[in-house]
Amino acid sequence: MGRAILIVFLSLTGIIFVCNQWITADTNDENLEPFVEQYRYLVFDGKYDLAEKMLDNRYQELETYYEEKSILHKQTFAQLAGNTNQNPEEMIHLLNFLDLSVSANDEVVVTEKLKEIQVLAENSDVNRTEVLEKWTSLSPFIELYFPQEEVNYVNDALQSYHTSSSLETQQSLLYYLDNMIPEDTKENSYDAFIWTAMIIGGSIIGTLFYVGYRKYRAEKEQVKEKQNQKQNS
Repeated sequence: MGRAILIVFLSLTGIIFVCNQWITADTNDENLEPFVEQYRYLVFDGKYDLAEKMLDNRYQELETYYEEKSILHKQTFAQLAGNTNQNPEEMIHLLNFLDLSVSANDEVVVTEKLKEIQVLAENSDVNRTEVLEKWTSLSPFIELYFPQEEVNYVNDALQSYHTSSSLETQQSLLYYLDNMIPEDTKENSYDAFIWTAMIIGGSIIGTLFYVGYRKYRAEKEQVKEKQNQKQNS
């Protein structure tokens, strides 16, 4: 029985995985991820001239890709790509942009990164410069998906947070970050937690029930067997 359940579970998991991969592949026809990985390798290996040439060779394709997303995407890409000029720091900024923007769920990824900054800022012992650096590296993408006014509020709060180590500046930053994160993603995160807890809890209860039932059956069989032995003797 246990093996049958395991086989069914693994089969369903495999089907879901294959379907998910098929959907992802279908929604990301451009398939720029190999280019991004190669560009990453060249940058981190210090081969900046080759990385620059590789970017030049694919520039038109990338420009078209971002133009289809939005004008802001295209402008951001053009600005970041134009600043590289074999500058390692600027190349990493571009790489971060490529990493996020070629994803099929780029807006979701950016929101998750924003949540990571929020969690980091909630820690009173964290190095505040680290929070500022993470926001700075993410800011070009945040401006693509969130209202400029909200971004400005966080920028101002972050500057105060960085220059002052007070609890007030921390709470102010967390307030504006919380306002920026879409409500539906918060609810989805909570729902996912509830469902996970229910599934795990249900599995544990089911397992305990099954083990208890088997133990009960075994004890019942032992009692019956002893009674039969007494009758036979």
